[in-house]
Amino acid sequence: IAFRTRRTSDDEIFVMDVAEPASPTNVSNRLNLYDVFPAWSPNGLWIAFTARTFKLHYGEDYNVDIYADAPNGGNSLRLTYSPTPAVWKAPCEE
Repeated sequence: IAFRTRRTSDDEIFVMDVAEPASPTNVSNRLNLYDVFPAWSPNGLWIAFTARTFKLHYGEDYNVDIYADAPNGGNSLRLTYSPTPAVWKAPCEE
């Protein structure tokens, strides 16, 4: 399974074999990013997730991008390059 956790200093994506729950692998393993919303690719070779930069000061903007990584971790592949800060809206606001 893939999941988000704060086992480290910030939000990271981990994968875990349910047969060996004591040894999860940190897939994203990057500082100063909130890595959330993991999703497996249809063929099971990749995990896609979103990452956003930390807000260092109140009111500061941040960007959100999509990344992918192999389930055993390594270097994440950045799939999008958001040039502007993200604006989040709930579906009922549209």
